[in-house]
Amino acid sequence: MPSNEDIHNHISAYIKSTIIEYITPDFGYASYTAPNTMFNISNELPDLMLKLTTPTLRLWLKALSSLTRNPNPVLAVTVTVRLEDYKELVGRTNYYKALKELQDVKLFIPTLRKNVFIVNIKHANKLYKPKLDL
Repeated sequence: MPSNEDIHNHISAYIKSTIIEYITPDFGYASYTAPNTMFNISNELPDLMLKLTTPTLRLWLKALSSLTRNPNPVLAVTVTVRLEDYKELVGRTNYYKALKELQDVKLFIPTLRKNVFIVNIKHANKLYKPKLDL
């Protein structure tokens, strides 16, 4: 049976194998992920997602995957949902119930157009980190 130290070393070796170093003329840094490929989620989101119905969870995950990282923050948190894009995941009735549920739990914030939503930044986003001019 492997010891705790063996398990720790195994996990540590895996983590070290995933580090990517980026060196530019101006700076260098190391990361575990490729730049601009990840979205950020809050600590509360997994618990919130566990409470969602299956159709709502499917719609939410597809909406998250359709978000695009963009230097324009407005575009980076905006998702347009149309029944046609979700037909393979949920039926018509469940589609509308899921939209309502996502708004009720404040994962989707409605806009002036009924099929355009803001993904709640506090729970998930693909925003660039804002730069401060000091």
